[in-house]
Amino acid sequence: IFGALDALRAGGEAAAGSRLDPSCSYKVAASFLEIYGAEAHDLLAPAEKAGSWWQGIRGRGPVPLRIKEGGGKVSVDGLKEAVWADLAEALAAVEYGWANRQSASNGVNDVSSRSHAVLSIKLLVTPAGESKPKVTRLTVVDLAGAEKQKLTQSSGERLNEANAINKDLMVLGHCLRDLRWNQSHPKGTQRVPPYRNSRITMLFRDFLSGSGQTVVIAALNPRAIDAQSTLETLRFASVAQQIKTRPAPAPAKEAPAKEAPKRPPASQSASERTSDGGGDAPDSYVLYEQVLALQERLQQLEAERLGDERRIREEVSAEMQQHMEEMHESLTHSNQEQLASTEESYHKKMLLHKGRHEQSAVDGHVEMQKQHRDSARKDMETLSRISSTNAQLEAARAEVQRLTAKL
Repeated sequence: IFGALDALRAGGEAAAGSRLDPSCSYKVAASFLEIYGAEAHDLLAPAEKAGSWWQGIRGRGPVPLRIKEGGGKVSVDGLKEAVWADLAEALAAVEYGWANRQSASNGVNDVSSRSHAVLSIKLLVTPAGESKPKVTRLTVVDLAGAEKQKLTQSSGERLNEANAINKDLMVLGHCLRDLRWNQSHPKGTQRVPPYRNSRITMLFRDFLSGSGQTVVIAALNPRAIDAQSTLETLRFASVAQQIKTRPAPAPAKEAPAKEAPKRPPASQSASERTSDGGGDAPDSYVLYEQVLALQERLQQLEAERLGDERRIREEVSAEMQQHMEEMHESLTHSNQEQLASTEESYHKKMLLHKGRHEQSAVDGHVEMQKQHRDSARKDMETLSRISSTNAQLEAARAEVQRLTAKL
């Protein structure tokens, strides 16, 4: 671009070889931003938030820009454009913006990109006698690579950044798969790509919907340890290669003031309505977001229910375990008391037997037989009670084991 403009300014044969119309005026403008998590930051004109003295560094940081939709287009509110006069100025601006990009060490790379960078270059051509320029735009996007926590050992802020990067790449993959489905099933129910689930895909929406041409360059790592990541990147590139972006239809002529704009027919698919250059965003996106929100809420409620059920089971199991232990301790104490009472009874019988030498042998023998029968009967009752207690203990242990296995 700048070589052709320099040749045009030089005039003569150089101007003729530039293939530019000398009657037109040309201007190159550019913007450079990053998508960091859910925020967009201007890299060419970074503005920092004013932090209080007690907040220190934590109270400062780049001011986030607002990504908005209007007229069927996606724009970044507050993003500044710089006019570049020559190639040296452009390279200096890109280096300045790249230095402002979020980066940190993640355990694998000493300098790892923690955001997605979007460089947009515009060529504005104003024909002679006209005031409104024709705009040609080239957008170069550097996507941060996917990260695996097991490999990078990220934690804290680095882990949050990795989760945001992985989410953006996952949403982009879903959008590409939905676009491929729509093109391979033109007569089937058209899917609505979830562009709004990520800031980076919101910016891509116009390009993927046909407002231009899109080229994906996949960066691969030849190391054997990264073979799985390389395969995932190749699958991503394969899906992108199968998508054929079609030019968006030209906007319809403006209707007379007395006529209301026509609504699209009900049979028109959501993908066809999104490719229309005018009007607000279709209701299908709003409905899709509502469905996603309801699905997330349902998953949260299901997780809460499972957590409550698990907690109640643990509490019931612990309470039953404590009850069984108390019952076992009580039965053991009762058995010990009964055994002590039996031993004392035998001891008294022996003393009684020794102290009755003066009684007759017949009376003593009858009394001893009676006491022996009473003792045998009590022994049988004690043994029966002990057997019953052991059976209860075995049943309690089996119940505890059953509850533990169920948990």
